[in-house]
Order: sequence, then C-alpha cells, then structure tokens
Amino acid sequence: MSLTAGEVAALVAMSPAARHVDAAELRGLVAEMAEPLRVTASFVASVYRPRREPR
Repeated sequence: MSLTAGEVAALVAMSPAARHVDAAELRGLVAEMAEPLRVTASFVASVYRPRREPR
C-alpha cells in the first residue's frame, strides 16, 4: 500500500517504537522520505467463541 509521510508518522506514533524517538525527530526523518511510501501491511484476524458446556 502507499502512505503519505503524515500517515507514516501517525502510524509510527501509535506503535511501541514511538517511545524510542522524539516526535520532532520522527517528523524530520519521515519528511526526508520520498512520497508515496510503499509499505506492506500484515496482520492476523482471529475469532474466539465460548466453549459449549457438556450436556
């Protein structure tokens, strides 16, 4: 997928990595990147159901 620099900064700000970089430094790093930024999204979707009680 393609993201803008602002979208990348927002995404990083929501991740645990955000604790390791100052917000202003992050904005500077992302501003140096060429747009659109091509990224890969990966996730796992799970469904949980309650177990039925034995009769």
